[in-house]
Amino acid sequence: MSDIRVASRYAKSLMELAEEKNNLEKTAQDMALLGKVCEENRDFYLVLKNPIVHQDRKLAILRKIFENKVQALTMQVFEIMVRKNRVQLLPELSQAFYTMYKDLKGIVEAKLVTTFEPDQQLKAQFEKIVKEVTGAKSVIIKEEISEDIIGGYILTVGDRQIDDSIKTYLEELQLNLTTS
Repeated sequence: MSDIRVASRYAKSLMELAEEKNNLEKTAQDMALLGKVCEENRDFYLVLKNPIVHQDRKLAILRKIFENKVQALTMQVFEIMVRKNRVQLLPELSQAFYTMYKDLKGIVEAKLVTTFEPDQQLKAQFEKIVKEVTGAKSVIIKEEISEDIIGGYILTVGDRQIDDSIKTYLEELQLNLTTS
């Protein structure tokens, strides 16, 4: 069975347990913290994935990093995954849980690429567009600033993309001129 499927099963169980204990929001925060640590600290990520590092050592590292920062339920899940030799799946567990959480809450993520930092009014307009297109209850916009697009914006939601950048217009113009 693939790692993603196994991690998804753990994530589903964790979500059900968190809902049962009325602790879903805190568990989502814990999983976001785990994901952030895995993403920002390559050494931590590599230790989790390394089969040579003993499971007890991995548990000690998890306790050192997350004790008093995550709830007892999350720490118990970490311990169970260590005992079952599944600790290397923690990054995937975090991603799978967060995906399920977003689906449950009706949250959609969008990526906005511009050449400048958009103000609150502009962000609100993009959020409104994404809500209308997707029917989402809530939108999280991840912003990226890129000088490569010259001007305009690129808005990506799932597999849909609105490319209203000057770079794309120039490429289309060049293509039209060369084919005419």
